[in-house]
Amino acid sequence: MLAHDIDALRAAIGETQMHISGISYGTYVGGVYASAYPDRIGKLILDGNVVPFPEKTALAQGSGIGIQQSINKLLYNCKAQIDKCALKNPDEQFNQIIDQLHKGDLTAPTATGHDFVLTVGLFGGWLQEKLASPDGSGWGPALTILSTLLSDNVSAREVQVATILDAKCTLHFNGTKLATWSKYDKCIGDAHLGIKGHHGSGFIHQLAVLGVDLAGRYTVSDAMRLWSDFKDNYGPISAGAYVGLMAGLFQWPVVPSPPAPLGNPSVPALIVGNLYDPSTSYQWSQEMHKAFPNSTMVTWQGVGHGWGAGGAAGLKSNVKCQFVKDYYMLGMLKQLHIHNGDTCRLEQELPVSLVHSQGVRSSSSKVGLIASIFSKVCSSL
Repeated sequence: MLAHDIDALRAAIGETQMHISGISYGTYVGGVYASAYPDRIGKLILDGNVVPFPEKTALAQGSGIGIQQSINKLLYNCKAQIDKCALKNPDEQFNQIIDQLHKGDLTAPTATGHDFVLTVGLFGGWLQEKLASPDGSGWGPALTILSTLLSDNVSAREVQVATILDAKCTLHFNGTKLATWSKYDKCIGDAHLGIKGHHGSGFIHQLAVLGVDLAGRYTVSDAMRLWSDFKDNYGPISAGAYVGLMAGLFQWPVVPSPPAPLGNPSVPALIVGNLYDPSTSYQWSQEMHKAFPNSTMVTWQGVGHGWGAGGAAGLKSNVKCQFVKDYYMLGMLKQLHIHNGDTCRLEQELPVSLVHSQGVRSSSSKVGLIASIFSKVCSSL
């Protein structure tokens, strides 16, 4: 429906072609348009790609794999900078946190005097948002909080648990905040009620769209078997991301109307794949490239959800790889000497933790530090 709307817009403004820059779900929209109207697509950038195969389990599996790859990178990055990292045995300590979550040992006191338990699902959702920051700014603070969750100081642990719960179990309305976990002993957040959040809408709206887009209908026992198999192969955090999608989609109360699998042999798209995107798997970008075999795929070695977060504005930013900006402006891959399989390399270390000198920088200094790091992240091609 969106693809047809885009073409109606194209006709209304009198253009022969439409240029589309899509990120995240936008890659699905742009990919469908390019598949349905290959002769009417001009420049096409697909960044932070979703799965080009419209089926519910494919979406859930890729989301789980994406978050696990990002966690693996987080722990590897910590080990590579062990002198600055808040965790000294990253793999072992992360597993200790998972064990504590399973046992219900990580809690924060509510206003009613009860201990509210931090679950694996809430923890994983919070961690995914931290790792999705496109400039890597959430990675250092995440490691610091992970370290505090292992502290012998009970009060410090409770403060950090409360911070995570506040992020997932708080309602925002009329300029006020209500921490439902603390006041009512129940986790109810903006996403549960469809309240507009930092993604622009509550996730219930996205579930409604995906429930129509994607094929697949499952019984509860079917869904539980699928979740159990995935959990055995990928672990609890990945399984949390998997069930976070499947729980809302497996019996969505409409008959789906999915498009055909995305792809066209002649469309010259630019596919941007992020190695450590916690929301959309790098594998999806590879599959999107296979769906559009005449496309050029470039790999970004960095982190966060998508490369040009924010659409065109992000792609024009001076901290992004220059050739993506040039393609967006000029659309001439060959003249820019961009080749299929090129890599935009991360030449600086990612932030590890807010310790030592970093911990006393002013806000403006932190902005300057991040700008300095990411202005040099990409090698010339």
